[in-house]
Amino acid sequence: MPKGGGTPPTIISNHVGWADILVHMALYFPSFVAKSGLRGVPLVGAICESMQCLFVERGRKQGATEGIADSLKQRMLLAASGQSPDARPVLIFAEGTTTNGDYLLDFRSGAFLAGTPVQPVILRYQRGRLSHAWETIGPVRHIFLTLCQPLSSVTAFELPVYVPSEAEKKDPKLYASNVRLHMNKSAKLQLSSSTLKDKKDYQALLTSQHSHTNHQHLKKAA
Repeated sequence: MPKGGGTPPTIISNHVGWADILVHMALYFPSFVAKSGLRGVPLVGAICESMQCLFVERGRKQGATEGIADSLKQRMLLAASGQSPDARPVLIFAEGTTTNGDYLLDFRSGAFLAGTPVQPVILRYQRGRLSHAWETIGPVRHIFLTLCQPLSSVTAFELPVYVPSEAEKKDPKLYASNVRLHMNKSAKLQLSSSTLKDKKDYQALLTSQHSHTNHQHLKKAA
C-alpha cells in the first residue's frame, strides 16, 4: 500500500465503454491514459482534459511508445512514494481496448512497469436495451441513447489490493499475467487473446456487410 494507506498508485480495470470513466471518477477521481481521439468526444473529451490525462496515438512509433511508458512509470512511482500529496492514482485499462463486458483480454505490461501495488476493479453492467459497449455505434449517438434510458446500472467489484512478489517486480509481463488471472478468478469472465487489430478487422467486416445490404436494398427499390 502507499504510505499512509489509501488507494494504490495504480488502478487496473476491465474496459467496456465511455461510462467506465464516470464510474471510476466517482470511486477514485483518477488520472488515466487515453487515446487521443477521445479529445473530440463531447463530455468525455472535457473530462479527460480536466483530469490531465496522458493522451496516446494509435499506431504510434516505438520511440513515442517508450516515452509514454516511462512517463507513466514515473507517475506511478511518484504516487507510491507519497512525496506528492496531490498525485492522483492512475487508472489503466490494461487490455488496451474495450470488450463487450463478457471477456478479459491479455493485459499489456505498461501498467506494471513500476512494480508497485495495484487496485484491481471489475465493472459489470446490467443488461438492457442498449449495450454499454459502444464500438459499433458512433460516440455521440451512443451517449445520447444511453442518456435516453430510464435506468442504467453498473456494479464495481473492488478486489483486494494486489502486492507483487519480487519475481513479478522484475518481470512486468509476469506481473500483468498474474493480475489478469487474479481478476478473472473473481469476475469469471471469458479469457481471450484477441487484440485491437482483431476487433478492427471485425468492425470493418460488419461495416462492409452493412454497406452491402444497403446497396442491395437500393437496387431492389430502383
